[in-house]
Amino acid sequence: MHVDQNKILGCLVGAAAADAMGAATEVRTQQQIKDYFGGWVTTFQKPPADTFGRCNEAGMCTDDFIQAKYIMDALLRHQRQVSDEAMREAFSAVAGLPVLRQLYRPDDACGNEGNIQ
Repeated sequence: MHVDQNKILGCLVGAAAADAMGAATEVRTQQQIKDYFGGWVTTFQKPPADTFGRCNEAGMCTDDFIQAKYIMDALLRHQRQVSDEAMREAFSAVAGLPVLRQLYRPDDACGNEGNIQ
């Protein structure tokens, strides 16, 4: 099967952008989004302090896209085959990322510990 690389890239860019936009609104109802942001979110916003992405800046991906990226990388290394080994490899790599420790910090303890690779 031949897959157009531009389509794959488009899917990845779309997923990353949607994840980054959604970081500011995660766990909010539609009404809460309208009340907090003054309407629908149509641009990248810094996630508020009560969201999982609170340590992110506007436009940064969250653990959701990071996990998807590492799963994709592992599947490519394993000839596109889903296996226990490929998933262990992906999630072990994700678990070691300093950026994910921000999810479990108090609101006032957001530090920059490096970028994902």
